[in-house]
Amino acid sequence: MAVGVTELQVFVASPGDVQKERSRLETVIKALNNDLASGGKLRLRLVQWKTHTHPDLGEDAQDVINRQLVNLGPSDIFIGIMWKSLGTPTKRAPSGTVEEFQRAYDLWKTNPHSHVMFYFNKAPVPPEAREIKQLNKVLAFRKSLSKSGLIAEYKGLKDFEDQVRSHLSKLVLNWNLDKILAGEDTAASSGTSVKSSSIWPPPPQPPGLFIGRKEGLQALRTRLGLDETGQPTGKPQPVAAMWGIGGVGKTTLAAALTYDQHVRKAFPDGILWTSLGERPTLLSAFARWGYAFGEDGKTLASANTLAAARHELGRLLQGRRMLLVVDDVWASEPAIEFKRIRGPDCTIVFATREPEIAAELADVPPEQVYNLPPLSDEAGLELLRELARAVVDEHPEECLKLVRALGRLPLALQVAGRMLYTEAKKQRGLVEKLLNDLGAGKKLLKAKAPADRIDLERQTIPTVAVLLRQSTNRLDKTTRERFAKLGVLPRPAIVDEDMLRTRWRVKDPNPTIDILVSRGLMEPIGDGKYQIHALLVSLADSLLED
Repeated sequence: MAVGVTELQVFVASPGDVQKERSRLETVIKALNNDLASGGKLRLRLVQWKTHTHPDLGEDAQDVINRQLVNLGPSDIFIGIMWKSLGTPTKRAPSGTVEEFQRAYDLWKTNPHSHVMFYFNKAPVPPEAREIKQLNKVLAFRKSLSKSGLIAEYKGLKDFEDQVRSHLSKLVLNWNLDKILAGEDTAASSGTSVKSSSIWPPPPQPPGLFIGRKEGLQALRTRLGLDETGQPTGKPQPVAAMWGIGGVGKTTLAAALTYDQHVRKAFPDGILWTSLGERPTLLSAFARWGYAFGEDGKTLASANTLAAARHELGRLLQGRRMLLVVDDVWASEPAIEFKRIRGPDCTIVFATREPEIAAELADVPPEQVYNLPPLSDEAGLELLRELARAVVDEHPEECLKLVRALGRLPLALQVAGRMLYTEAKKQRGLVEKLLNDLGAGKKLLKAKAPADRIDLERQTIPTVAVLLRQSTNRLDKTTRERFAKLGVLPRPAIVDEDMLRTRWRVKDPNPTIDILVSRGLMEPIGDGKYQIHALLVSLADSLLED
């Protein structure tokens, strides 16, 4: 293993009737390791009794497995899989799989950084008596397990593969960011450790590469009443509203804030996270937060009306100092519900694409609203270098042009960096062509986003175009049509009022210009001129094709 690479041990436990799932898990971990190779800091090691044990004697077969696997050290991630069979009984547990789970559960109780994930196949079971008897044992085990946390159910191999890929991606990316931020905090502090408060539910995990966002992180910390050293400067603002164009990294920064040790210390009673999306279900969002309060939250977790959930959550937040993070806000009305239940010692951080929504959610917009800008040229190039070091070192000027062409958006740069890393391993000449293609924008729009941007509802990874179009979809019809007409311009494009007046056939183009600038789709560069980055020109072009 390369120096400086952290290896996370993944142990899989299952009876013999889910062998196909175990094979799919091997495929998923190989694919994730290929993706992680470009970052070079983390990899997964799959441990199975068939590949990591040898014949020997003991109390029973499971005892032999236990004694041999203990030499590998504790696993970081335990994955259990069951369908219609509980497995073969041992002298210590109802089955070998259950015994392995119990050992992982005991480890988790002493090491909260370990993770236990259990998946149950929902496929129909043959009606034979033996199968039904085993299935009843599985159902009883699943019921007992569900009392201790969340379990996953899947329908078929494809569903299992998609779910486990999504879940492992989040754990891996979360692990990366936690280590990075812990390193920054250690350097900035006196060396004393701070006990972390909990985050529930865990946020959609951000990319492991957290580059060029120290100023943004501090801007949010300032609104939470913390100075650059993490020391309190006064009472936190009750609300902080962050906005920025799609792909600029709002979710990443919000998640980074929740992992910041000084922020956790400032909110010792915990951090609550939710992501609203286009069609928020407030009752579900409130009820999920009930689990964060343990026994006290049972009434909230089982609430069946929004009014009951709102009342109970408001009661729970009284007297507690907590940070509430509400991500992906598409409309102000549902987000305002969170302000109504905020306790007097709690702070809410909202993240949205819309500057108007951010202003509506803030009590004092000048003090509480933060516009997250794209990366600087230097940070953008550093991000690209982390993903494709050899390419950037050999083509620094071309890569800097690419950073600018992609609008210095972290999302676009991550996708481009991974594509460059892959092409660099192939024959020479392909990299130069890919740099040109990526700079033009069209090739990148068709590429899939990083794994952490998975659509949890559809269990698919969207393209860059789909993610960026979420910004243009929010434009009114006239503004969207005018933006689309910019798709025929050179990449990148420089325009002025006269050019836009002619192209749009309007007397006054400024109202539309103001909207596009506020959405980050156009950037003022002085002397009455505006720049549209190559990626956004290609996005406009794609709207023309619809």
